[in-house]
Amino acid sequence: SDSDEAEIADFAAGGGILTNHSYRTGNTNNTTSVFGVYTDNVREWDEIMYNAPFLTMCKSAGNERNDVPAINGGDNGYDIINTVSGCKNLITVGAVNKISAYTGPQSVVLSTFGNWGPTDDWRIKPDFTAAGVDLYSSTYLSASPNDTSYSLKSGTSMATPTVTGAIALLQQHYHNKKAVYMRSATVKALLIATTDEVGANDGPDFQSGWGLVNAERAAKVISDNGTKSR
Repeated sequence: SDSDEAEIADFAAGGGILTNHSYRTGNTNNTTSVFGVYTDNVREWDEIMYNAPFLTMCKSAGNERNDVPAINGGDNGYDIINTVSGCKNLITVGAVNKISAYTGPQSVVLSTFGNWGPTDDWRIKPDFTAAGVDLYSSTYLSASPNDTSYSLKSGTSMATPTVTGAIALLQQHYHNKKAVYMRSATVKALLIATTDEVGANDGPDFQSGWGLVNAERAAKVISDNGTKSR
């Protein structure tokens, strides 16, 4: 909404530490010149997070890659992260197909629609990936909503809440151990250090970021802190 920034800042000032943003922000016409650009609006969101170091914001990467030939065909699907999905301080999430069991990078199939980076200043975006294809979710826009208004949905907007929910559980686990919450920078570092590899080459890339979020492994690092890990 138009009041996003004020609402987010107020939420953080009141002690809020986690938000999910599974919606599009700006550039509804897919203006190519905006892709990857660090705009004034992006900077404003980053400043909110800079001033609220415990606030972790999760943002969908966008679903325009299917439309790339008509939008940004010269880059083969890259360089279509735009608006606040390109923020430095928040976590941008891409989508992959559901995985029954992770057995290596070959078991992860990227969605056909999720936006790829990098940003114009060559930062890794998206930051992470999570399942976002054919997830069972509420059909909140149904003409006649009821208790059975559910269907299969796909999008980076479906993957992002998966990561947000995982972070909520990790923060709860950390608070149970330490009686404090993690800073957002700690959250991001923890997720980076515990991802499952995605892609043809080791390490981060502009398609899947640092990899597939592995909440169980991240929780184990919290549990082992001071005993088996440091």
